Parts: sequence; C-alpha cells; structure tokens
Amino acid sequence: MRSFFRGVFVIFFLMTASNWASASIGCGDFLRDIASPPDTIEFVGCESEPTKQGAPLTALYRVKGKDALAAELYLDKKMGVTERMKFVCCVWEVRGETFYKDKKTGLGYHIRMGSEETIHNKREEWSKIGYFYITVVHLREPL
Repeated sequence: MRSFFRGVFVIFFLMTASNWASASIGCGDFLRDIASPPDTIEFVGCESEPTKQGAPLTALYRVKGKDALAAELYLDKKMGVTERMKFVCCVWEVRGETFYKDKKTGLGYHIRMGSEETIHNKREEWSKIGYFYITVVHLREPL
C-alpha cells in the first residue's frame, strides 16, 4: 500500500501549470460533488497540505474487495479512468493516474485506485481483499 500512496504523490512532480483551473475549493468529498458515486464507495476523509508543493487537497475513499470491480467500472464510466488495475508485487494498482476536469466547475483532479497489500493476485479473488482505496487529489497551486 505504501507504493500506492507514493504513486499518488508522484503527480506533484509530473503536472504542468497548463492543467490548472483558476478557481479552487476546500477539502471535502470530491466524488459526491462531481459524479454521484455508488454507496459502496465510502468517503474516509480529506487532507489539506498547504505547505506541500501544489498545496494538495487529497480525498480518500475505500471500497470493499467484493465491490471493487463495480468501483473500477464507475471510475471508467464517470471519470475516464480507463486503465485497469494490475497486480504489482503486493498490491493491485493503476499504473499512473487519470486527470479529470469537472465540466461544471472547470476544476481538475487526479484519480487513482489500488488495493491494500495482498497475496491475492487474480481478479477473481478480489472479494478476499479487505479494501481497495481511491484517491482524488486537487492541487490548489500550479507547480
């Protein structure tokens, strides 16, 4: 899981200022605001880190393993996360992240999904994994 969260923060170094919308928001449940997620996606919380590069707001969600496929399909349909999760070492993860620009507000978000550490390396075994996590990051300052 450590590599999953490390990957989330790689975006801070890869983004360019051209991905920015001029407005910003406060920390919150971004998915509910953007695209009505299914109830199986649970909002865990949001963290603001104003002293870090990009002043990120990071919303964290979790979904039970048995519901992970539906969450993956939701992210594809509603947010354009077309990359499917792959098993790498000890976690399921999307290689890279998806940039989503909200049509209503013009705000941009980076979205990733991955599992907790697991030995289950087949998609058919996802129901044996406790939780998968979704991060939605909004950077408030250009890099």
